[in-house]
Amino acid sequence: MMFIGVIIIGLIFYQLYGNPMKGHTAQSGTNAENILKERYIRGEIDEDTYRKMKDVILNK
Repeated sequence: MMFIGVIIIGLIFYQLYGNPMKGHTAQSGTNAENILKERYIRGEIDEDTYRKMKDVILNK
């Protein structure tokens, strides 16, 4: 009986914290755009590179 309780608690924990698909978007382009924006904002890439890479992402 205790084993079933442990399984139920484990499943609840998995749904709350361990689901690998939780928070993922169906559109990978959106995720790639967000990463690109973050790199531009941090100054890792210049505006020209940002625009070129964004065009590649949107036209894939």
